[in-house]
Amino acid sequence: MLFNPFIRVIFFSTLFIFATGYRPDLSYLHPLGALDAEGKPLQTAGISLSVPELYYVGLEGQRSFASATLRGVGPDAKYVVRKLRRFVKNDL
Repeated sequence: MLFNPFIRVIFFSTLFIFATGYRPDLSYLHPLGALDAEGKPLQTAGISLSVPELYYVGLEGQRSFASATLRGVGPDAKYVVRKLRRFVKNDL
């Protein structure tokens, strides 16, 4: 699997956080079935529709027109973190 050299990965037990920067290159998720034919994530409100326990933040149109901006990413991140907390809490 090839990774963009600008991707940062943070490991928390079995939780991975990828920070891909300003130009999303999510091609490494294609083998998982996480992307549509155009290479866009199959997701609703930052929660993957095809891969359990996969979450996104900062995608264009994720929850609003501002989702991919500094102004909009905060509320989206808060929403996704709430979902992640439930997952981590139930996984313990």
